[in-house]
Amino acid sequence: MRKPSRPCRSCSCWWVPPASAPTVPATRSAAGSSAVQSMAGCYLVDYSYVEVESLKPGYTRDARVYDVNRDKSAKEWITAETLSPRRVRLQRILFLTDLGGAIRDGSLIKHQSEDWEYDAPFLYEFVAPRSWQVRDLKATPGLWTRRVTNLDDGPRYQCAARWTTDTAYPEWSCSSYAPIPGRETRDMRRSDYDTLDRTTRIITYGQSWLERQDNVKTIHRDGVRSPLAREVGQELVGEAPGWRVRGGSGLRRRAPGILEPCAGGLGRRSHRDRAVRGDGAARPAAALREDVRGRGRLRRPRSLRRPRSGARPAIAS
Repeated sequence: MRKPSRPCRSCSCWWVPPASAPTVPATRSAAGSSAVQSMAGCYLVDYSYVEVESLKPGYTRDARVYDVNRDKSAKEWITAETLSPRRVRLQRILFLTDLGGAIRDGSLIKHQSEDWEYDAPFLYEFVAPRSWQVRDLKATPGLWTRRVTNLDDGPRYQCAARWTTDTAYPEWSCSSYAPIPGRETRDMRRSDYDTLDRTTRIITYGQSWLERQDNVKTIHRDGVRSPLAREVGQELVGEAPGWRVRGGSGLRRRAPGILEPCAGGLGRRSHRDRAVRGDGAARPAAALREDVRGRGRLRRPRSLRRPRSGARPAIAS
């Protein structure tokens, strides 16, 4: 990994610049690598999901909203390691603070990793509960394969698609089949479905990035797939640059040497925290459904929009 060269403006951590970041990448490989490496940094993050449509006769849509920031604020330190000119690995370290900025004891975990590879020869394709098979990619060159792992480094889901760079910001969109997410079995106590048809869209903004999902919860039993419900969600929001937040000294005391690079990135609420009332209750499900739906298109959050010349981003605390 290259030696850090300067502090990251978003949270005072030391930022490792991409090995090559030309203004107009010469190849698809360079363009994708630059986009993936720009996803590294110290972020306030958001994981929120809600069902928007019942797809099975007799099933009543679950009106609950999965909101990781309901009564706390989630942070992630994402590192990028260049394994080769065609392969980059992102590792997420997750920790939580209360809404006042104090770190929650025992919240520090090694979260998921993402292995990105250009022109990968194959990927492991999920086909049924506890069943994966090798999918050959040699006939479809020019794709970036994203391999997402579980907390135990086992496969979570994998998908291959192109990074689009002829738009205002680099974008990667892909659909794949995957096991039921841990958030559903662990936090929402769901056992009435088994798998998920995922559609993921990632847009990178430089030092911020956004991931949206449009998924179908699926019952997969006895070799038959039956759609149960459609959900939409906001997987991760990287906040705008220029933030300075409090609480670094507490992190150094509780996690010395581990998250020292992000010690300046604590205490401020995330983008979704602005939608949480003072009593910790989330907005009504209908309001969140409209928010994550994006009114038919993916809209850049207000906190991520480019400020006027000489102006600092408006940040709600």
